[in-house]
Amino acid sequence: HYCVVGHRSVTLVWSVFLQDMGHAEENYLRKSNSRIRVVFDEKVYDVTEFVDRHPGGREVLVSCNGKDVEADMQNYNTHVHSKAAYSVLEKYCIG
Repeated sequence: HYCVVGHRSVTLVWSVFLQDMGHAEENYLRKSNSRIRVVFDEKVYDVTEFVDRHPGGREVLVSCNGKDVEADMQNYNTHVHSKAAYSVLEKYCIG
């Protein structure tokens, strides 16, 4: 996965994310680190405004911050997400 930050694409592996960025991008991420962002279908979503309305509870999204949630959302053994859930997610796409 990749994410466009500023004018560069960077690999979206959060544990090494800062190593792959320049100083400006690192400052941007540090300033915005209170945001809750997830990846789904190779797109980045800022779900900060939705986190308190998530039917499964706030902690679910907080624990997924910076992670790819595709496998979790499509895991029919734990929970089936409705078409409406995917529609809500799309509203928060940032890249």
